[in-house]
Amino acid sequence: MEILEAAAYSEKGLRLNEVAESLGVKVPTAHNLLRTLISKGLIEKTEEGIYRTGERFFSLAEEARLKRIPNWAKDTLKEIYEKYPFLTITYSERRGNKISPILRMSPDKKGIMQTPSELSLGLYWSASGLAFLAFASAAEVESIRDAVPFMENGSACWGNFENLQTFLEDVREKGYSIPSYSGIEKRSIAAPVFNRKNEFAGTLGLSIPGEKPDEKIRNEMTAAALKYSKKLSQILKTGGFL
Repeated sequence: MEILEAAAYSEKGLRLNEVAESLGVKVPTAHNLLRTLISKGLIEKTEEGIYRTGERFFSLAEEARLKRIPNWAKDTLKEIYEKYPFLTITYSERRGNKISPILRMSPDKKGIMQTPSELSLGLYWSASGLAFLAFASAAEVESIRDAVPFMENGSACWGNFENLQTFLEDVREKGYSIPSYSGIEKRSIAAPVFNRKNEFAGTLGLSIPGEKPDEKIRNEMTAAALKYSKKLSQILKTGGFL
């Protein structure tokens, strides 16, 4: 495991002596361990004698990611899409220090349930990121803000932290997030989803591509976000998930 971690975090890979040093073992021992990992496809050795993560490592990581996709949310997203095919619909969760849409349906890929692996949403400016800041636990918010500081990542949108705090208080009162900082068109909304312990689990996000929506569409988006986020929460609370 330590070898895989070291190889994964190394941009250029590792030489045999570096592997031995990182493990605190002799070179022959490190060589035998690497040979075992190479046979399983987890590590590969280049012509230059560099050891790096192999294809099987990445395929296992992708398999693990897909197993974490919340299948219980797919039917609800499909239901929303059938009613509002002109909207982009996402279910997002925190993954590491990112807010990641792990399920997505959009007008440009009609009827396809997308499972993005690299996509992330802005913590301080996206509807889902702001919903996370408003509804997640204080400990979770503090940890992600340590990794994604406001001054470097959010001050351009909000000017100062007090403006953001005022907005988040309004989000908690209304039960949904519609970004409203200077220069933003109100084209997206996110509402929180809670698990059976009534803890924040993720966000349901709706957005409309193109021009700013008129009041009728925006009202429909708000009603849909609240209705279906509550439905997702109910699924979590009664279905034994999370």
